[in-house]
Amino acid sequence: MGIYANIVFAQDVIFMKNGDKIKSKILEITKETIKYKDFDFQDGPVRNIDKSDVSKVIYENGKEESIISSEGSYNGKYTMLGSGLGMSYGIIGVRFQQRFGKNVGFGYHAGLGYLPGGPTANLSFSIGAKFFPWRSLYVDLQFGIIGWEYQNDTKEDVNQLGISMLTGGDWLFGNSSRFGINFGIGFSYHFTSKDYTVTPAGDLGFIIRF
Repeated sequence: MGIYANIVFAQDVIFMKNGDKIKSKILEITKETIKYKDFDFQDGPVRNIDKSDVSKVIYENGKEESIISSEGSYNGKYTMLGSGLGMSYGIIGVRFQQRFGKNVGFGYHAGLGYLPGGPTANLSFSIGAKFFPWRSLYVDLQFGIIGWEYQNDTKEDVNQLGISMLTGGDWLFGNSSRFGINFGIGFSYHFTSKDYTVTPAGDLGFIIRF
């Protein structure tokens, strides 16, 4: 039994919130990060991981410690994929997004989708930039195809380009979840329309965070 315990606890194990386990030699736990070396390559570089991504660690002596991240250790750097309806999804489509920073951050996104009833093979797109004043809450400014219009003088349908300004959030279903929803509301300005129309705008979608 003693030999078995030595084998099991000969390494520190970091348990990630996404279910992964890292065999390691933990060097230091700070307010925001865990510094460690790979157990199988202890002559290698020192690695850092955000405490907000870790649920617990088990040390080589068998001691278990739950990891509670501080307010300042919110991991605001991630990649996100989404599918839904709205301006950032290309009307009906998919969206790629990256966020940088901590509690306050910024990001960018691009969407490609389907424009019901529109011309140009019904394709639509959007690109945009987001400012996150606090964690998942954002202000979003984006450009793209936001509708279509029949023009009497040319007797054809024409895609309408414009800008949209939205406020909303990218919310996960829990602290350890990678899945969530996106919701935003605002307005669009059709600057290629002859009427220079201002219309309501929004986003609603299902998101996966990596």
